[in-house]
Amino acid sequence: MAQLWDFIDKLSSSILAVGGAGAMFVALWKWFKKPDINRDEKLKGHDEMLDNDNKRIKELEEKQVDTEEALQILMKSMLALMSHSIDGNHTDELKKARDDMQEYLIRR
Repeated sequence: MAQLWDFIDKLSSSILAVGGAGAMFVALWKWFKKPDINRDEKLKGHDEMLDNDNKRIKELEEKQVDTEEALQILMKSMLALMSHSIDGNHTDELKKARDDMQEYLIRR
């Protein structure tokens, strides 16, 4: 009976030793992988910020195109008004400038 208890004692000690070694291996593995995990998380954050920046840049570019179109219409209207003020003619240009401005404001 003493041999049986001795065998059980050695078996349980061996199981505990293997379990402890396994736990150490897992802990070391996590410790070695931590820089990779941190880098991947940081890159994911940078990708999200880059996507947000690209969306904002696209919106700003669209607004710039719209602003340039509005400025062009205003300048044509001012030119038509100046031409009309100088000689009293060019009513067709004034009508076209008015129509262009109405079209722009309706589309907006």
